[in-house]
Amino acid sequence: MLGKTQKLVLYGVVKYPELTDREVARRLGVTAVSFSQAKNALAKKGLYTTRYIPAMQKLGHELLYISFGNLNPSIPDETRDNIGKVLNHENVENFYTVLESSHSINIASLRNYAEYTRNRAAFESICVAAGLVEEETFRHILFPFEESVIQRFFDFAPLLNKFFGLGREDVFDGKKTVIESAIVEDRQGELTEMEKLVFYLLVKHPSITDMALSRISGTSRSKVSKLRRRFKDEEFLSRLNIPNVKALGLEMMGLFHVKMRTLKSLNSWRNANEVTGGPNATVVISGGRELIVIAGGICNFDTFTTRRDELLSQYRKIGLFEGEPHYGLLSMH
Repeated sequence: MLGKTQKLVLYGVVKYPELTDREVARRLGVTAVSFSQAKNALAKKGLYTTRYIPAMQKLGHELLYISFGNLNPSIPDETRDNIGKVLNHENVENFYTVLESSHSINIASLRNYAEYTRNRAAFESICVAAGLVEEETFRHILFPFEESVIQRFFDFAPLLNKFFGLGREDVFDGKKTVIESAIVEDRQGELTEMEKLVFYLLVKHPSITDMALSRISGTSRSKVSKLRRRFKDEEFLSRLNIPNVKALGLEMMGLFHVKMRTLKSLNSWRNANEVTGGPNATVVISGGRELIVIAGGICNFDTFTTRRDELLSQYRKIGLFEGEPHYGLLSMH
């Protein structure tokens, strides 16, 4: 069980990942000592992890690719896991994959349409050929970065605010992660091989120290420290603190996909502030005529059906959507 201060601090750590501890404590209205004690306790319990999200748009990537659908439940768990490993080894662009007994979702960042064609061909040759997926149920959605809006990207702060009953004024404060705001430009050529190595290590090992980075990259600690600041200031990287919602008893997430009637419908939807997927929505992406919402923090199937029905009611009320949404229920990972 978490105390009131620990709940508030976990929310603050997730809400303001780029701020110093002192700044977060001030915003939450707690003392620096209380904040530090609660944060240390949360870290020891493994209740959040830190990640650095790269702005792949700045490295020439043009597309966000999301695929999801039903899996063959008769495939043994070990076989399914091995197929997933082979697929992610082949498709190194995949950065978020969930393979379960009956459902799957995958998110990838791609340079161009040719890479999408190759990625999807690998998926079909590996997963379809093995009988893992029910191909007719699978959806393949492309979101060009320049034409899409990423309103939330693994943002758990509104969910924690609701779940803990904190009553915070959890309005959007204008601060976005780099994947939500960066423009498409290929600045990879501006990075030296050493800088690329440091960039990779920060993403791969977000808790790595400057001393370790200095030793591995063969450069000074002061240079490494300056690179950290540069990657942040030039928005190459964005820091996220991800809560361990499974440890809080929120073990499932729902995925919802709807298609707009027209492109005008998409713009109208974006202006309808009451329809954002609600506080449970941790990912909200729209582009073209497509909308994807991933609602995290679902504790059981009844909660999922309630949230699904709420979304359907909102969508039908506005009347901007074509046909019935597609949805699925998966475990939090």
